[in-house]
Amino acid sequence: MQLNPDWVVGFVDGEGCFFVGIQRNPTVKIGFQVIPELRVVQHYRDVDVLHGLKTFFGFGRVCRNHEERWEYRVRRLEHLREIVSFFQSHKLKTKKRIDFQRFADVMRLMEEGRHLTKDGLNEIARIATLMNTGNRPRLAALMDEDRVQSGVKASEENWTYRCLIARRRANDNLAICGNILRAQSTRQRRSVPVTMIEIGQSAGNLESINDSRDPQRLYARHPK
Repeated sequence: MQLNPDWVVGFVDGEGCFFVGIQRNPTVKIGFQVIPELRVVQHYRDVDVLHGLKTFFGFGRVCRNHEERWEYRVRRLEHLREIVSFFQSHKLKTKKRIDFQRFADVMRLMEEGRHLTKDGLNEIARIATLMNTGNRPRLAALMDEDRVQSGVKASEENWTYRCLIARRRANDNLAICGNILRAQSTRQRRSVPVTMIEIGQSAGNLESINDSRDPQRLYARHPK
């Protein structure tokens, strides 16, 4: 199948996707890997068009996407440079040109080695969340500076944080109960416990728990 540049521009305008993925990779120093790619997906009955694109550009891969859908995919950076050069010379006509421009910006940052730095990775993630990539929530989570720096998943970080808070609350509860028992064993006059403090509804309540360890604040005396 022989394709011409104008046809390719129109076809990619309608069927193509400029995608920027970011995934964990423990072999990379920063802990994450940036994966830009061009995808064009078609039903299997039109797979010849995908092979035509591969022939036109001279690189890429035609493979199964899902069930009866197949895709033409370009991932290698040296090939993506040629893709960027082609679409800079042959302008896309629809709003997809905005995604392409952002895609080109990501490629430029990678050429500069910025994807190997914390700040550069955050910048790439910020650009990628503006694209029609379908994974915006996950990319947005990666923009947190501490998460990118430490290489910890948002879900893991939240779980660790919750465990830490629960342990601190448990320790505070034991300390308060110890104060109550000591106060009861040494009290001179009849007293009754105040309704138990609402312990640690949130992490922000830890200070109020610490302030409440004074037995004078834990008990209220009956009027005689």
